[in-house]
Amino acid sequence: MDFSTGIPPEARTLVVVPTLLTSPHNVESLVEALQVRFLANRDANLHFALLTDLRDAAEETLAEDAPLLQLARDRIEALNERYAEGRNDVFFLLHRPRRWNPHDGIWMGYERKRGKLADLNA
Repeated sequence: MDFSTGIPPEARTLVVVPTLLTSPHNVESLVEALQVRFLANRDANLHFALLTDLRDAAEETLAEDAPLLQLARDRIEALNERYAEGRNDVFFLLHRPRRWNPHDGIWMGYERKRGKLADLNA
């Protein structure tokens, strides 16, 4: 494969960063790193996504969950407004809710990183 002149439509690619959303600062850092990846690899057939879970918790939802998710959505939307240039979105937020893990007695992202990637490819 020679992509020296660009990625053809039939090889369109999604660059995925599996991660946790843990704090507003963490979200800002993740989005900035995603932007850097894009700026270093601009191609019409290359897209970028944060594949996220929230940290493990004793409850299915925590008070800080919704604001963190909204911040991530807002920052991804801002990147698309800045860089999509009238075409389809370049950046995505793919988020999973916590699931109950009876073995560990905790709410968490199912199978953590491996589970995120398996869900994406299912």
